[in-house]
Amino acid sequence: IEDLYNAYLNTIASILAMVGDLVDLTTSDKTSIVNAINSIVSELATLIDIVIYHAPTVAVMIANDYPLGATVITQGYHAINDGGSAEYTIVDTAPVNAYYETLANGKFAVLTIKSTMTFEQFGAYGDNVNDDAPAIQNAIKYCGNIRANNVYRIKSAIEMNSTGDLTPELATDPDCHVMGKGKNVSLTVSASTVADISEDEATFVMDGGYFHLRGTSRVDFSNCVFMGQTGNTKVESAFELTDPARKLNITDCTFANLKYGVHCDEHGRWSGESIYSGLYFILCEYGIKYDGQG
Repeated sequence: IEDLYNAYLNTIASILAMVGDLVDLTTSDKTSIVNAINSIVSELATLIDIVIYHAPTVAVMIANDYPLGATVITQGYHAINDGGSAEYTIVDTAPVNAYYETLANGKFAVLTIKSTMTFEQFGAYGDNVNDDAPAIQNAIKYCGNIRANNVYRIKSAIEMNSTGDLTPELATDPDCHVMGKGKNVSLTVSASTVADISEDEATFVMDGGYFHLRGTSRVDFSNCVFMGQTGNTKVESAFELTDPARKLNITDCTFANLKYGVHCDEHGRWSGESIYSGLYFILCEYGIKYDGQG
């Protein structure tokens, strides 16, 4: 496009010279023609600035060089069609309170936050093997509505704190909504506990990690499965409430193979407005437990 633009400029220069040589046109006519041509040139220059680039994965995007202000659309995060397709804007300064990838040339690709995002757009694998806690942490930090699509293994605590660094748009609406696709899960008790999870589930495997609510304004989870690590019964919890959490809504979710579904220490409280509806507890020692209050 830049080559075409430069060629066009050369042509315009020739046309403007011809216009200047025309004796039959008034000065006003010549001015009108020149202004019209300059307007077209300006629009073409704008077109160059909004060129959209495409990359199959984030790794390929990181390795390439793009002009500042360019838009880059990836077909996936780790692989094409892995659910991580997203849009980025290239800038030269690391942004504050925004998720970005650092390019090999020192520029930054800032993720465009849409109305609903996925964990995969922040780097989650969703394969029940790799640790997705860092990606989930970033998604919760920078995005208000998240669609969970796969099986996510969580090996470290995820802080859900609305008073943390948020984008300007989310600072006035720090609520977090995580929406899954189903709650069907079956456990077979034998020599070891075996989980049978269909591929279209939204499942969080609590493998040493949990969702830690610390002064959170509001957190919603719906149609999700929270399950302890297979073969390691009743050693993990899904939610840990310590500092007062003002509102926690959990609806149509399943908790399986856990010691606690929701675990509150003696300081962990929630308001009467919180909603617990349609919950299933399978092989859990406690569904919802208060320390010190039974």
